[in-house]
Amino acid sequence: MPSGRLRSTKLEYLGLDGAVASFCKELSDNKRIEIDFVCNGIRTTLPEEISISLYRVLQEALQNAASHSGSKCIQVMLAYGSSEVELAVRDSGIGFDVQQALKEGGFGLRIMRERLELVDGALSIESQPGRGTTVHARVAFHVAKSVAAGES
Repeated sequence: MPSGRLRSTKLEYLGLDGAVASFCKELSDNKRIEIDFVCNGIRTTLPEEISISLYRVLQEALQNAASHSGSKCIQVMLAYGSSEVELAVRDSGIGFDVQQALKEGGFGLRIMRERLELVDGALSIESQPGRGTTVHARVAFHVAKSVAAGES
């Protein structure tokens, strides 16, 4: 599916951090759970493909945590570095066996991984039964340098 069909109006108007904050608020209200969102670093305009991929990973990870973890509080962290952006979704819920989930289908886990591979990103999932889950996504990006006015 072309990335244009996956575009979110929120991403377009609010940027990644604004769209993430909005989605966290909506899901928190709908599921009646606490979602703590923190954004660190200097916000940067990311290439559209990276923003879309991270936003879709957030949606999948957060919806899974809200629906299946049993946790009443979920932490979401978005961190901008000078050349990479990181997203983490962490719950203290029931957890699961990641390898077993992948063997049994793990469709959502595979989709998240594939979305990140399209933008040369990486996904890691840490979880154990009874110990919660952390979904961590990381994507490197390159910021185009602008030429100051009057320089050639």
